[in-house]
Amino acid sequence: MDFSLIPWGNAYYNTSACGGKHGYNKTRMYCWIKECGVDKPPADCFTSPVLCQHGPNECLANRIEAFAVSYSNETIAALFTICFEALFDPSWMNGTKRDVYNAASQCAVKFHISQTSLIGCAKGDQGAKLEKEMAEKTAKYGVSFS
Repeated sequence: MDFSLIPWGNAYYNTSACGGKHGYNKTRMYCWIKECGVDKPPADCFTSPVLCQHGPNECLANRIEAFAVSYSNETIAALFTICFEALFDPSWMNGTKRDVYNAASQCAVKFHISQTSLIGCAKGDQGAKLEKEMAEKTAKYGVSFS
């Protein structure tokens, strides 16, 4: 089986062509896919603010999972993601980042992923770089209309 884990979901960069002022909007996400999933996307396709369907902690979770993809092989990354997603609690959507980091740390220990590197990545430039890579892959691939 050919498998690639791309933690991005229905997120999008809030570009000038597709953006809005009132948070996440699925129509704007589809606009972003259409505008930015091309060979020569507009300049702000991958530099504008990121909006995630379920809020900022989903964006954080995407960065954490993207680190697992970059840090380890696909099997470990998939197992880490399954572990991490299994610990999801709806309170994350409106809660603090601490709960997300705690869940990520539990799974990092289980799969021998450096907690320090994982958290540092999620908070820093490496996380933003990986987030952009996942966005570019998703825009090229597209998303299902569900």
